[in-house]
This record gives sequence, structure tokens and C-alpha cells, in this order.
Amino acid sequence: MKNLIALTLILSISFSSVCFSQQQSSEKERAQAIYLGHKALIETQNFQFVANWVFRDDARKEVPVDRNTIKISQSNLAGLLASFGNNEEAIVLNGKINDYSTLFNDDEQQIIIKIKTDVYDIKIDIKSNGKAFLVLKANNLQSMTYRGVIAK
Repeated sequence: MKNLIALTLILSISFSSVCFSQQQSSEKERAQAIYLGHKALIETQNFQFVANWVFRDDARKEVPVDRNTIKISQSNLAGLLASFGNNEEAIVLNGKINDYSTLFNDDEQQIIIKIKTDVYDIKIDIKSNGKAFLVLKANNLQSMTYRGVIAK
């Protein structure tokens, strides 16, 4: 009887470690697939950042995605992002991209995009889980961070 209990315990431990190992590898495979998809999209320089949260200092708010999207199209930038101003008018981003650079970290599965226009400095950091963070800086505007996703 003791042998049967010991055998059952050993098999249970072995089975759970195999399941855990398979779960970790499938998460890595999923992250790799997300990263490769984003990498291919970013290389085209034709994509969108769709924001669902905006942050400034200690404040944050959820924003509607249909009105918080910017489109990067080769050498142009266009779209709207929410602000934290008194009247909370949208920030209009329209214009020519003066500088566009990307950094692909294949080991960490992270992508960093830097965009400069005449008015704005933008940094987009795409994490391995697919979430993207955009930092918007301008001369007349306090720096704001947006969380969202990258889309075609």
C-alpha cells in the first residue's frame, strides 16, 4: 500500500512538472509570435497606435479607443490623443515625420520606436506581451504616457 501511495505521488509530481513546463514553453511561443508579428508590422512603417489609457504624473484615465488613435504611414503621422487639460481637448498629431528610428531587442522581445516631428517627440515601447506604451513630449505640453496596442 505504501508503495502504491509513493508511486502515485511520484507520478503526480512528474505530471504536474511536465504540464508546467509545457505551459511555460507555450507562453514563450506565444510571446515570440506576437513579437515577430509586431516586428514585421513596424518594419513596414505603416501601422497604428491605439490608446486605451492615458497617464500623467499620478493621474490616469481610460480613454475611448475610437478617438485615441494615431496612424504612422511612411513619413507622415496623423491622429488624435486625449489630454489632461482643463477643457480636455484632444491633442492633434498631424505632420511630417522628421526622424524615425527603431530598436529591435530580439532577446527581450521588445521594440522601441522613436519619432520626431516639428512639434513632438514620440517614443513607443512595445513589450513582449503585446502592450505598447507611447510617451508624448512637446515644448508646450507636459509629458504624457499612453497605454495601448499596435495595429495594422
